[in-house]
Amino acid sequence: MPVSKKRILITGASGFTGVHAVRLANQSELKVICTSRSTQPSSPIPFKQCDLTDYAQIERIIKIAKPHYILHLAGFNNARRSWETPHSCLENNIFGTLNLLEAARLHIPKSKILIIGSALQYSLCSGEKPPHPYSFSKTLQTLLSKEWKHFYDMNIAVAKPSNLIGPGHSQGICSKVAKEIVIAEKNNGPVRVHLNNSLSECDFVDVRDAVKAYLLILMSESEFDHFDIGSGQSRTLENLMDNFQILTTQPIRITKDHSLATHPVDLDLQPVRSLGWKREYKLQSTLNDILSFYKSIVQ
Repeated sequence: MPVSKKRILITGASGFTGVHAVRLANQSELKVICTSRSTQPSSPIPFKQCDLTDYAQIERIIKIAKPHYILHLAGFNNARRSWETPHSCLENNIFGTLNLLEAARLHIPKSKILIIGSALQYSLCSGEKPPHPYSFSKTLQTLLSKEWKHFYDMNIAVAKPSNLIGPGHSQGICSKVAKEIVIAEKNNGPVRVHLNNSLSECDFVDVRDAVKAYLLILMSESEFDHFDIGSGQSRTLENLMDNFQILTTQPIRITKDHSLATHPVDLDLQPVRSLGWKREYKLQSTLNDILSFYKSIVQ
C-alpha cells in the first residue's frame, strides 16, 4: 500500500512569497493545497478561492482538506497603504488570522501552523510605538498566534523574516529598482531612483531561502516557537544601489530625502540555524536574478 503524502495548506499562495513556497513544497513529499483571493487558472496546482475574513470559507476548506501543516502567508502587506485603509489592514492581518486559527482549532487541532510575521512589527515590552498601522497589525497578529498556542495548546510557530527579495512580482525596493534598470537599458538612459531613507540599514534575504526555512520549521520538531529569518548582514539603501550599479552600465542617479539613519532590527538566527538552515543565495546573485526576471517580462 502506498503511503499517502502529508498535506500542507498554503494561504496567500498567489503572492510574491506564496509562488515560491508553492514551488518548493510541490518539489517535496507533500500534497499542496493552495488558497488565494483570486483564482490561478494557469497554475499546475489548483487554487481554492478563499477570503480569510469570511470564516465560513476557510472553515470549509480546512474541514475538507484536513492539512497536517499550514503556512499562513495571506494578508495585507503594504505599510504605506495601511495609512489609507487601516480597517482593511487590521481586518486581514488580525481577523483573517483569527479565522484560520479557529478553524484549525476546531477541526485539525494537532496540525502544525506557521504564522509569518514581519521585521516591521515592534516589541510590546520595549515601550516603543508602531510606526504605522501595518506594523501594529503584524504585532497583534503575532501576539494573537502566541496566545492561541498558550490558550488551546496548539502547535503554532511564528517566523519573522527580514526584507524579502528575489525574482517575481514584488512591491519592494529591489524589484522597483530592477524594473527601472531594465527600462533604462532599453531606452539607453539613466536609472532614476528616489530613496526616502537612504541611510536606513536593512537586512535583505532571498525569498527562496526564506521559504526553505518555512518548510524546515513546519516539518521539524523544535524547542523554539519563534524564528527570525534573515541574512545576518545589514546594509544601507545607498549600499544596495552600489550593488545594483555593478550589474548595469547605465548610470544610477539617486535623489534622496534628508533623514536620520536607523539601525536594523536585531535578528536571532540561532533557532532557524539549529534546524540546519543556511542561506544559499548571496545578495549579488539575487539582484541578478531579479534583473533577469524583469528582462523577461518588460516589453
